[in-house]
Amino acid sequence: MTMLAGFDTTVAGQDSGPFVAGPMRLVLHTTEGSPAAGAIGAFKSMGSWPHFTVDPLAKVRYQHISLDVGARALINAPGGVETNREDAIQIEMVGFAAKTPDWTDDALQWLATEVFAPILAATGIPTTHPAFSGTNAAGVNAPQRMTFDQWDTFAGICGHQHVPENDHWDPGAFPIDRLLTFLEDDMQPDERAALLQIQANLNQNLGPAIGRIDARTAGEKNLDAAAVAQMVLAGLDPKAIAAAIPGDLAKQVADELHNRLAG
Repeated sequence: MTMLAGFDTTVAGQDSGPFVAGPMRLVLHTTEGSPAAGAIGAFKSMGSWPHFTVDPLAKVRYQHISLDVGARALINAPGGVETNREDAIQIEMVGFAAKTPDWTDDALQWLATEVFAPILAATGIPTTHPAFSGTNAAGVNAPQRMTFDQWDTFAGICGHQHVPENDHWDPGAFPIDRLLTFLEDDMQPDERAALLQIQANLNQNLGPAIGRIDARTAGEKNLDAAAVAQMVLAGLDPKAIAAAIPGDLAKQVADELHNRLAG
């Protein structure tokens, strides 16, 4: 039995049986209501248990079922493909499909680091994913729904909206790429905001320099990377660079540059 450390395992769910052969995949749902207790009550009455129920706002995370067996949150029609038991790890996220595009960076960072990261590490599921749709996504014949063959060979992260034999559209236009950025580093939200501001300032202040470079290279052929890099360096205005970096970060930037050049 595989239960992950740090998750509340006091609310046990009913599994659908052992997995059948197939790549591992992660299936995302939204509960279409809140709080987590209400969703768990519905799972108990309907028998539609996921492996995990998580609330990115309240920051609570439950594991109901071992990662070694299937959950029960997907429809599995007779005569088609396996859904729950085809190596599908399922997460019910507390919230509404229509609102997931508006989830905050704080909520997504918590999901990435406290939910996705330990699950992906334990299962080896890759972060490849299809596009998540927020329009015309309901129904068994919705355009984003996988075929039986696509589902059988899929490895990665998808939504309830992608699983064949099912008609739900959750989790909507889920911001999966924004979430995955938080798996790539340990940057805090305030640090990320500061970096994005520096990037915006650089774009604004260095625009004229880039324009001069474009003018110089117009009509020239066979420019190699070194030549272009030299033009970029020649076009940079130190005052513009300095203006792009907030004063309280200037020393940190200078120190970091010094350390990297010295190394």
